[in-house]
Amino acid sequence: MNLPSFYYVFAALMHPRYCWRAMYAISKETGVEKEEVQRVLDQYMESGLVVRNPMNEEHYGWRDRVKDMAVVVQATHQPYCKCCGRPMPLESGDTPTTSAVHQ
Repeated sequence: MNLPSFYYVFAALMHPRYCWRAMYAISKETGVEKEEVQRVLDQYMESGLVVRNPMNEEHYGWRDRVKDMAVVVQATHQPYCKCCGRPMPLESGDTPTTSAVHQ
């Protein structure tokens, strides 16, 4: 049975190991061509189901999975993603106590 490409893209976005996914990683994991992955991402970004990471525009996330994600500021005053633990740069004007929240 051959499923539509959006099924594979959504499955990759909902992978429990990742908060945000790069388009090329989705393509590599699913076997769906990069152009088709980008088309699906663009289509569902328009409807609001998929969002672009405000800290890294190459990464995308499933809206319901990342909308409440907060950053945790470590002792180094570097914000970290609460979901995956990766460091995130501070936005211009942010301080460790006013760090941006993933949306």
